[in-house]
Amino acid sequence: MSAANNNDAYLDGELTLNYPIYDFGEKDLRVLAEEQRKKSDQIEPYLENGQVKVLQEIGQALKKYTELGMFSAGFSESLGGMGFPNTVANAAYTILAAANGSTIGYSLLTVANARLISNFGSVEQINEFALPQIQGKWFGTMCLSEPQAGSGLGDIKTKATFEEKDELGDRYRLKGNKMWISGGDQDISENIIHLVLAKAPNEDGILTAGTAGISLFIVPKFLRDGRKNDGTVAGLNHKLGNRGISNCLLNFGEGEGAQGWLVGELGHGLRQMFMMMNEARIGVGFGGVFIPLTIGMQFARIPIERAVVQSISIMIVYQSVDDVGSIVNVMPNNGIVLDDFRTGL
Repeated sequence: MSAANNNDAYLDGELTLNYPIYDFGEKDLRVLAEEQRKKSDQIEPYLENGQVKVLQEIGQALKKYTELGMFSAGFSESLGGMGFPNTVANAAYTILAAANGSTIGYSLLTVANARLISNFGSVEQINEFALPQIQGKWFGTMCLSEPQAGSGLGDIKTKATFEEKDELGDRYRLKGNKMWISGGDQDISENIIHLVLAKAPNEDGILTAGTAGISLFIVPKFLRDGRKNDGTVAGLNHKLGNRGISNCLLNFGEGEGAQGWLVGELGHGLRQMFMMMNEARIGVGFGGVFIPLTIGMQFARIPIERAVVQSISIMIVYQSVDDVGSIVNVMPNNGIVLDDFRTGL
């Protein structure tokens, strides 16, 4: 799979590329799938002095992913992208997601985050927060659920208090907790842009009940002057699969409040967030289809006799509570393990 850094022009119906081409070949995919996937399952993200640490090979793979142009592939050239149709960009993404869903999960969230900002944000917000993500320098997240509010987003309690207006728009101070935030903190990008659902109090100082009161805010980990925003990792969640991507409990506003900029208008947050939610759903769906396909392709390469194949059964091996369903051993009736596959689900 290869792509160019930029598009030049169409001449006589053919695309002319005058820029370096980066290749992500079979060797890279094998490293991503066979070496890094197993390692990222074994060495999960961990918290050290308030900073989440992840497997550094993930950062190295995403750097090459950036050079390939994949962060920008589906964006218009006016935003520094390559203008690929979503079908083409998603097809390329899916190949890599099948190899290692954990690693590519960071890009899925980042691309969807930048797309939302580029659609609903101001020009200043696009330049400040979306373009660095499209370039693969900063990563993004979506912060919806809270410990007491999972799918019932109307019950969120994160509060956004207006502070002042600046060149990036209406600036608020956010206080609240967000749970199950994939990529919520890591040490492989220069900055992290959180898209946070919160409620601004009405004239009586009360948060509007239900989803009508939900607004959307851009909350960076680091501010323009290099200071860390008022956001803290309160803990890490450990999942059955996709262990290479951090999953965090985030506390915003343990101090004066995390600075965040309103996207669009108050009360429009949930309808805006649906753009990112739907893109994430499509990406996860692609992964759900292609990971079993990858397992089947690996299984088909096992050099065994047809007679033995007929007696093979697939078993789920329970190593521990955390490992349920994470390893599939292919075993013939004689009980000898032929191979094992990390499902990454």
